[in-house]
Order: sequence, then structure tokens, then C-alpha cells
Amino acid sequence: ISLKNPDYPFLVIMLVKSYIASHFAPAFAMVTGATR
Repeated sequence: ISLKNPDYPFLVIMLVKSYIASHFAPAFAMVTGATR
């Protein structure tokens, strides 16, 4: 992928979102559930 591709930032954001969702969502849910 070229950095000049206008879709590049969008693809990166989607990749980061999916990574965060898959790796941090369960732990975040546990933390927020424990603090309530």
C-alpha cells in the first residue's frame, strides 16, 4: 500500500480498532464491571 493512497489512514484506523477490540475489550469489560 502506498502512503499516498487516500484509503491508507482509514485502513490503519480499522486495523487498530479491530486490534483494540479483540485484545483490550474483554479486559476493559472486566475492569469496568469490577469497579461498578
